[in-house]
Amino acid sequence: MSARARYADPDLPLVRVAICGSVDSGKSTLLGRLVLDADLVFDDERPREGNLDLAMLADGLEAETEQGITIDVAYRHFATEQRTYLFADAPGHLQYTRNMATAASLATVAIVVVDAVVGITEQTGRHLAVCAAMGVRTIIVAINKVDEIGFDVDAVATLERAVAERALRLGLAAPVTIPIAARDGDNVTQRSSRTPWHVGPTLVEALDAAPTDSDEQQAAALRFPVRIILRPDNGERWIAGTIASGSLSVGQEIGIVGRPLRHGGLAVHEIQTARGPVPTASADTAVRIRLDGHLDVSSGDVICDPTDVEQGLARGARARLVWFHDLPLDTGKRYVVRAGTRWMFARVTRVERVLDLASLEPITATTVAANDIADVELDFAQAIPLDTFAEHRETGSFILVDAATGETVAAGMVAAVVPAVRNAIREEGAIGRDQRAQRHGHRGAVAWFTGLSGAGKSTITRQVEAQLHDRGYNVFVLAGDNLRLGLCGDLGFSPEDRSENLRRAAEVARLMLDAGLIVLCEFISPMEIDRREARRIVGDADFLEIFVHATVEECIARDPKGLYRRAIAGEIPDFTGISSPYEPPVNADLSLATGEVSIDSCADAVVRLILDHAQPLRVQAPASSRISSPR
Repeated sequence: MSARARYADPDLPLVRVAICGSVDSGKSTLLGRLVLDADLVFDDERPREGNLDLAMLADGLEAETEQGITIDVAYRHFATEQRTYLFADAPGHLQYTRNMATAASLATVAIVVVDAVVGITEQTGRHLAVCAAMGVRTIIVAINKVDEIGFDVDAVATLERAVAERALRLGLAAPVTIPIAARDGDNVTQRSSRTPWHVGPTLVEALDAAPTDSDEQQAAALRFPVRIILRPDNGERWIAGTIASGSLSVGQEIGIVGRPLRHGGLAVHEIQTARGPVPTASADTAVRIRLDGHLDVSSGDVICDPTDVEQGLARGARARLVWFHDLPLDTGKRYVVRAGTRWMFARVTRVERVLDLASLEPITATTVAANDIADVELDFAQAIPLDTFAEHRETGSFILVDAATGETVAAGMVAAVVPAVRNAIREEGAIGRDQRAQRHGHRGAVAWFTGLSGAGKSTITRQVEAQLHDRGYNVFVLAGDNLRLGLCGDLGFSPEDRSENLRRAAEVARLMLDAGLIVLCEFISPMEIDRREARRIVGDADFLEIFVHATVEECIARDPKGLYRRAIAGEIPDFTGISSPYEPPVNADLSLATGEVSIDSCADAVVRLILDHAQPLRVQAPASSRISSPR
């Protein structure tokens, strides 16, 4: 079976393939052979003199070409009559195991290249273990350089048994083993006359015969992680994201994971893809959908079948991690977990065991170092939608991020979830938001003011409150200090308590929004993840993020409460801007530089933004009309 000389065909299924193996096993040469046989070599990649170096076709970095090794993951397209493929060529060196995990994280098929001369190495076992940890279901073992061992059938059989035994211990399905000579093309795209004893498929035939995740994903229950809410100028409200499993059809009823509905779900009114409106869409398809009614859904939520709404929320999990970072895992440290489209703080509370990559047996351990594969227990700051990896690959996997540096430290898959028990069901009143908007003459909104202490948040919100009140709007200021005198009086200033303080504030703001009020929330809220969670609680459609910013020097000069003086003297630990970081918003609805623009002008800009949003018969203003001052 020959390869076709073209790139991806949108009408054929796309299969992601990771190629891995020990150093100098011939991975890049194999990938170069596939590219060459598919006639996908560009003219500027061909040498003017001498023979073509197949490995150079895959090594994309200058350092890789100079050193003759693969450092980063290199990607190449390839296609046959049945499928299109995206190959990820992973590095073979031990220190680049994290890059191998990156390649395997999205792959449905892995090609493990074994040097027939060198034989099975510890890195071969490590790569098989990473494939197992990342959930790669189909393993193809390419025993390369069989020409250098004289096409010895007994030697190939010995290697085949050794790989199969290691795969079995890791819980992988029996791999397909193919003897190849990548440099000459034996058994790659064409069957070789030099291996008459090989009765199995060529490499390309094995790829085309490998089962993929698409059938399982489409047969599984619906999981649709919400990435963003879109509000075009015509007033429609669209929910956008990529379907992780199952399918969506026009007229189908849906719900939200962890949010029981009293009267069932709402129905899908319209589905659009990049090609336009469609009656149905399946797993791995990026879509936007419009419902036939209002459903309170935000970025980070997971849409599901109405029968699944009471399942899928987790407060903790048992998971297998591939640890990337040079610093070891710290069970006392707070990390950020990203599962689907949701971000949440989490801690690794216990290390159960670490996989010994020499014996491929689990051993008892308390620490996890770089490139280790470990079974751990996690505890989440709040309940999040989560499935087991065996049930739903996309919503059963996650990454861990260092909360201080933003570096990705680990990737993992969920073995079991600790369910979040919820006995309460949200009660809907007889009067809805739209009815209150008609009575009040305006819609509600939550304006979330964030910025350093002393930046001007309180001064601006007081002016905005007065202006809106004088115009007849129902407005209320929700101040951080006031909450800490009552509702949040039991909380301290640890990172966990600060997150909980903001979560409670967002929940209160949401209740006030339900009452039809315009709520002005003034909180330093230094962490992006906390502001994102506040937006999710309130809802994208009615959440306006306003970044009030000034330099630390300007804030110190103002210091209206004397807090900076005390923080500099060491009397207040972990003070934002001095000894604790502040993460500026990435896409604030309004940015106000109080050191450059007068407070009156800032307040007027906020009022215009809120009034544009609060009109009952008008939609939120497009981003281009929002007033923003330089940061």
